[in-house]
Amino acid sequence: MSGRELIAMSINGSLHRLPLVFEILDEIHESRGKRQIGDEDLESGSIRAVHTMIKQIKKIEPITNPTQPGSGSVAERIASEWLLGECPHLLPPQVFSELAFLISHLLPGLTIGSIRQTDPCIMNSESP
Repeated sequence: MSGRELIAMSINGSLHRLPLVFEILDEIHESRGKRQIGDEDLESGSIRAVHTMIKQIKKIEPITNPTQPGSGSVAERIASEWLLGECPHLLPPQVFSELAFLISHLLPGLTIGSIRQTDPCIMNSESP
């Protein structure tokens, strides 16, 4: 297993709850009318959870050969897709930017979150 693949797997492990955060933020965002009791707590807790994920990713050691090309592994593909879709825009811009920077720094050569898909936020077991 390559160093890039190990890093991608570590990133994916750190972000495995990100779809849940997106689902919560999307539900709050899509709510019609007056905000419900607890919405603010859910929203701030979700953002705090992403900050915790970022702290975990910061602990990952970068690869020793940053010019090493990507292997195109499934783990790398998943790591490159965490910030795609409609839901990542619900993160504060600085949180989104920091997460995208960290992933691209650890896995140089991947396009991270620069393409926004037009499909609505869909959470399933096959995608991040």
